[in-house]
Amino acid sequence: MPTLKMTDAAIQRVMAAPGERTDYFDSHPRDRQRGLVLRVSAGAEGKVSRTWSALYRIKGSNKLRRATIGDYPTYTLAQARDEAAQYVQSARRGVDLAQERMAAARAQAAKERDTIDAVVKSFLEHWEKQPKRRGGKRAESYIETLQQHFDNRVLPRWRGRHIGDIQRSDVKELVTEVAKEAPVLANRVLAALKAMFNWALREDPPLIQANPAALVERPGVETARDRVLSAEEMRFIWPALDGLGYPFGPCLKLTLLTAQRRDEVAGMCWSEIDEEAKVWTIPANRNKARRVHVVPLSKEALEVIKELKAMRREDVDFVFSTTGKTSISGFSRAKRLLDEAITKARKEKEFGPLARWTIHDLRRTAATEMSRLKVPRLVVGRVLNHKDTGITGIYDRNEFLAEKKAALAQWASYLLSIVTPQPNKVASLAARRRTARVTR
Repeated sequence: MPTLKMTDAAIQRVMAAPGERTDYFDSHPRDRQRGLVLRVSAGAEGKVSRTWSALYRIKGSNKLRRATIGDYPTYTLAQARDEAAQYVQSARRGVDLAQERMAAARAQAAKERDTIDAVVKSFLEHWEKQPKRRGGKRAESYIETLQQHFDNRVLPRWRGRHIGDIQRSDVKELVTEVAKEAPVLANRVLAALKAMFNWALREDPPLIQANPAALVERPGVETARDRVLSAEEMRFIWPALDGLGYPFGPCLKLTLLTAQRRDEVAGMCWSEIDEEAKVWTIPANRNKARRVHVVPLSKEALEVIKELKAMRREDVDFVFSTTGKTSISGFSRAKRLLDEAITKARKEKEFGPLARWTIHDLRRTAATEMSRLKVPRLVVGRVLNHKDTGITGIYDRNEFLAEKKAALAQWASYLLSIVTPQPNKVASLAARRRTARVTR
């Protein structure tokens, strides 16, 4: 192997023919470093590269090993000599420094891969694609909410920690802190953590040996929600939906008019709507009950759909979409804007703020009002697509289409009657006098 009295000037002068490479040993009379090699090579276009490496033999072995140090001038001559010295001296002690460094790099990469930050990211990517237990894709809003739990509550406390270092006491401390502010939210955060740790436990190979959240009890006491919106409240919500505009305004209007679940309405497709038959058919893979559900469309619901049809893009099947490729998500922001508009409208009329309500309360309100309008509970259940688990329900496959149609028509008519401003039927005294003079 040729030698080179290595100086910066000598290194920069040495060249190689296109397509060839040559290794040079360090032969500087004073600063020479044993085992240091400079590889000079040139590509087909003649571009010359210079790379440092170290040659060494482990104590007790005749095998010559090479470890790449790096390119010149990223690694200076002095740095290359220092690196080569470490490889050679370690080899004399029977240690392969290159192998040690590779093992340390792999361990560090594994450690970084298994930090809470990285695990949360991988878990959410997996969860987004993972079908629900009963089949069907998980709603985007569900994944979005999970992301918020981790971003707002988990990562600020645990960022950078290895998942294997998280103990039950850490989980309990975290959810207890959240519970001081929002008990029900603490339950949701705990559920998200249990799901993530279970996923990490099922990975191959497992990222943890046990789920530290498994035996942590829910800190918040929950009660079933029973919020039903009053007629007075609906008089503010309905016009605010007009102000919200497409896509969330008409989407929530149809949620209220049809009494269906928010995400089922959000995923509505034009191919599911039969305007002639005046029905909307929700396929089994798009509803919670996992069965085809036929929803009769009232006159009021069809008017909303007619307005939407005027904006329809022929190449998009989704009724509500901003991308043309997916149905809408981001209801939390829409709800915030809706609340702001309602608060402003109520303040102008000297009303207090609306008590806290959720989008799901629209569906509950529709169901409650249908019952109040004397619609039988069995029919209300069919409208809501609730499963009848009794022996009669198993054998009774009647769709109750006519009954559902009547119930939704009655509900929509009542809703519009309370949210539509009524003309003042009390004539003023002056108007009555003018009318009296004309009729004499």
